[in-house]
Amino acid sequence: MHESGLPGFDLTTWWGVMAPAQTPQEVVDRLSREILAAIEQPDVKEKLRAMGSETPGVRSPAAFTAFVEKELKTYSELVKRSGATAD
Repeated sequence: MHESGLPGFDLTTWWGVMAPAQTPQEVVDRLSREILAAIEQPDVKEKLRAMGSETPGVRSPAAFTAFVEKELKTYSELVKRSGATAD
């Protein structure tokens, strides 16, 4: 991004699982536990590594929400600074 004239942005690719806003917290918590348990399995971790991915640093629904909010702010600022439009 720096070479493109937009210094100060550290962009990475990430993935996550989201649920509708009104999903009961106990459902969100269970999904989180099950997904984290699945991706911590040695064979899954190895497949992720083979694809060039890492297991997540974000480990809770609240932390993921905060991460996504931060990303939205980052990308909003990037679009504003770049002058991009939706033509």
